[in-house]
Amino acid sequence: MSTSVMISYNSAQRAFAESLKVRLRAAGFEVWIDREGIRPGMRWREGFVDAVRSRDVFVPVLSQSFLESSHCRLEVLTARSFGKKIAPVMVDDCMRMLRDHPETEGLDDIFMMFFSDLKSVGVPISEDEAYQRLVQGIVFDSASAAVPPDPPVYVAHVWKEAAFADRIARALSDRGRRVWIAGRDVPVGVRWFDEQIRAIHRAKAMVVVIDADAPTARHLRTEIALAGVLGLPILPVLADSVKGRWDARKALNAAFQQIDDLRTLYEREPFSSDPDWTTMIDQIDESLPPGSVSTV
Repeated sequence: MSTSVMISYNSAQRAFAESLKVRLRAAGFEVWIDREGIRPGMRWREGFVDAVRSRDVFVPVLSQSFLESSHCRLEVLTARSFGKKIAPVMVDDCMRMLRDHPETEGLDDIFMMFFSDLKSVGVPISEDEAYQRLVQGIVFDSASAAVPPDPPVYVAHVWKEAAFADRIARALSDRGRRVWIAGRDVPVGVRWFDEQIRAIHRAKAMVVVIDADAPTARHLRTEIALAGVLGLPILPVLADSVKGRWDARKALNAAFQQIDDLRTLYEREPFSSDPDWTTMIDQIDESLPPGSVSTV
């Protein structure tokens, strides 16, 4: 039996919703959308309540106009009240507005696809990749997800260093390392921080990209703290944005030295792409513990 999906959208995003419907049906899902599901003479509220109740996954197409619509917000509230899995997509930037309404407060904790700028945690992706990530998220079940036999290398970073961190992850993967990085490995529809915690528990080591924002990045600090509690090797990597800037290095060291959770970053000399990128990746690879090389 195929997974059933309800698409919720504001009329301003009708064209996108129709395109989404086509994509999801092509992926094998049974898709409900109001233009087809609510028949003439049917009370619209009864129609959407029945649709939410009887579908497996609720996909809201988030936008400013969606959040300004009391009807759209009511659909979100109804889906949450029934405990439905929510796999959001965002088509224009309205993240800060989610907390303005009780119906949508907390949705920003759910990992979603950003069709507004086609980025995943700051990493550029194609439109096809974005749709594929959504499809994978719709069918993902954390309770039955297989745990990879080989512990991965967890790559941590602040948002603005996402592209740099993703490049490291890809380079290590090319060397046969199994790598986990949020932008590519958190499934759509799950609480992204919970998934990060699970990934750290499964990890063999943590590579941390550090820049001027690292000392004040709360989530990065939490990731490093948990890795320390679990006894994971932590390998700091200096982002290119601070490479060669000795004043910035000095400020980072002073900050790391004063913060218990981050002191390990002070105690270790960071890897750097100076003199060159390939040498840095080789050094990181050689410093990783054995047993984190993929056999796939």
